[in-house]
Amino acid sequence: METRLFDLSLFVRAQTVINHMPRYHFLVCEPDHTHDDPDGMDLPNHDVAKDHGNRIVHELKDGGYCPGNAALVIHDDTGQPVHSIPF
Repeated sequence: METRLFDLSLFVRAQTVINHMPRYHFLVCEPDHTHDDPDGMDLPNHDVAKDHGNRIVHELKDGGYCPGNAALVIHDDTGQPVHSIPF
């Protein structure tokens, strides 16, 4: 009987790919300034990122920050904008 060894490194690499969640960045954009989000947040998909963005906007407004001409722009991990929430 032939004994085959399982290549664990292939399994570990496959799990890393399967478990990867995209990173989203939440930028507050005003006409004369952008507040960057260099760290971002790992979230499962665009819809969850949009929900998180809506919570950020509500927290900013509740805290008294409401310039009226700003937008929270959500970028995915490729740098592409996926949502924009004006406030």
